[in-house]
Amino acid sequence: MTKKIKRLQLNTHGDKTATAEAIRIATEQNYDLALLTEPYCYKTKKDSFTIPSIGNLTLIADKSQKFSSCILVNNASIGILSLNNFTTTHVTALSIQRQDYETEVLLCVYSPPNKEALRKTIRNLQEILDIVGELPVVICGDFNSRSTLWYDRINDRSCQLLEEFILTNHLAILNQPNGPPTFQSLNGSSKVDLSLCSVSTIESITEWEVLDDQTVSDHRPIGFSLLNSIDHNQHHQEEKITDYGNLDLEQVGPALEDMCGGLIKKYPVLVAERTIDRALEEFYEKLMEILKPFAKRRKKFVDRPEWWTARVDNLRKTSKI
Repeated sequence: MTKKIKRLQLNTHGDKTATAEAIRIATEQNYDLALLTEPYCYKTKKDSFTIPSIGNLTLIADKSQKFSSCILVNNASIGILSLNNFTTTHVTALSIQRQDYETEVLLCVYSPPNKEALRKTIRNLQEILDIVGELPVVICGDFNSRSTLWYDRINDRSCQLLEEFILTNHLAILNQPNGPPTFQSLNGSSKVDLSLCSVSTIESITEWEVLDDQTVSDHRPIGFSLLNSIDHNQHHQEEKITDYGNLDLEQVGPALEDMCGGLIKKYPVLVAERTIDRALEEFYEKLMEILKPFAKRRKKFVDRPEWWTARVDNLRKTSKI
């Protein structure tokens, strides 16, 4: 019996070697599902498209043409149904019948790097969400959009479209605040690969992380698991988060001034993108070193955003809304 369903997420950038490496990681590390964007694929003699050397893995994609998203299934015991009516070259959709009899909708998404493409992708996703209704949904993919909402350093021109989609549909962002970039090249880094889910699914998501496994792709693999069944009556251990909301500036002020002065001396000119990236990374590392000793630990409320405090929770309970 599969207690949890392991998922691998990676953009292989159309590279044959990177796609093969993703398959190797999935099989060697026993990932049940591999969600690939921009995989290498080719046309067969039967006029359908496929991925080379997938072995015993089952390929789910729009194989009628060259596809930019697909899901590889590495565990035949999982109750999976391909949702062909929702699947396109850029969105692959399937449903998973979990052992607790809940049905999950899983979407693997690739959106090309321009605003109109993202607008079309979001319109497609919204149509799917409107149809599936209250079913738990997990959405993974490369959206080619940068926003501080999912912990990137900047907001680009297209991010508002994706931000509104996430907030309107009450989706949770699984990407972590202090996690490494999901895209890294000589020209810079970013966090354009996202993992999203319904708020009701958060409690079943575990072990989300950007992996250290090396591939020739300039994107980094992401791994996470989703419990195959949930005991909703199980007592959950109280989680704690670090709260930086009530810091005493008199305590941290001198150290912050020293840090800023040191960085200004070390990086007097910020023009090159790589230099800016290094300076920002060092700034955030030193900032956390200074603030963490003075921060407080507090309760994390289940199915609530991190800023949700006991005071907010009490106000919500007493509100008539």
